Amino acid sequence: VANTIPVDDTRLAVGRGGLSGSKLFENTLVMINTIKREYGDEISVNACGGISTGAQAFKLIQAGANSVQLYTSLVYEGPGLVKNIKTDLAKLLKSQ
Repeated sequence: VANTIPVDDTRLAVGRGGLSGSKLFENTLVMINTIKREYGDEISVNACGGISTGAQAFKLIQAGANSVQLYTSLVYEGPGLVKNIKTDLAKLLKSQ
């Protein structure tokens, strides 16, 4: 779930663009909560939008996401981000 949030801004060459990355996280969390409230475990949900830390991945999994996906944070931080998120997520899961 989640996608770029449309933005109209005269400073942009074509007058509009999209907001992505960390700014999407709260919207993604709301969408996961809404989908799980409506459908429960009837469907699997992949959370994508604004995820850049293990804590964020954990929050989405707690909200009902079956998986998480990275894009913008992976582009900016590189493939080492995946290991960092996995390490943080493992620590959070063990503490539960």
